[in-house]
Amino acid sequence: GEGGPDAHLGFAARLRLVARELLAMWRNYALVPFEPWLAREPDLRTRGPGEPTIVLVHGILCNRASWQWFRRALARRGHATYAVNLEPALGSLDAMADGLARALEGARGPLYLVAHSMGGLVCRRLLQRHPALPVAGLATLGTPHAGSLQARLAFGEAVRSMRRRSPWLLALDAPGAPRGVHCLAVGSWHDELVSPAGSCRWACADNVVLAGVGHVDLLWSPRVVDEVAQRLERWRADETPA
Repeated sequence: GEGGPDAHLGFAARLRLVARELLAMWRNYALVPFEPWLAREPDLRTRGPGEPTIVLVHGILCNRASWQWFRRALARRGHATYAVNLEPALGSLDAMADGLARALEGARGPLYLVAHSMGGLVCRRLLQRHPALPVAGLATLGTPHAGSLQARLAFGEAVRSMRRRSPWLLALDAPGAPRGVHCLAVGSWHDELVSPAGSCRWACADNVVLAGVGHVDLLWSPRVVDEVAQRLERWRADETPA
């Protein structure tokens, strides 16, 4: 990671952080309404056995359109992706995990999940509730693994689950590390929606915490794409028979 919870940013760096985050929010929520017009995702059941699939899982109040820049950046590095919509949109995290399992039903794997924010918690619950799915890796971006103080400012079952020390989060942590799954948690010391600083860290994962990146800007940051792409390449190499 870069620095620590007290990582200091100068005045100019803070201005860049705010400007990039505002631009990322504008880009993100300008894309979301156009999701129905995006090309349909391919049928996972048509992929051959052993052919890896990188699955992109969005965060709260978003959909698969949020990944447009990120997936193109991964494609330039040779990684084809499959983006999902979490359903039911206003349901519980458990219901979303079950819906994600249905979307991945029939995939022969290996599956590598890349999830932003709340999507990372949904993916962790997926691993618990649907262990038969061929998931080989999970990378989370800005996921509130330790909950977030800001979750007390919003309403709904999913948001309540993301409050600090919520019963749902405590139950999620209870089993420990998911067996046989590579795990990476990427976050930022300056994430304005996941606090206190460092709440994006996950005890069961390799943790990379950056400085000067906002919560939504994690989806638009070249540093984050590079970290995820390198980790995916390493994981895929580990899964390839010698």
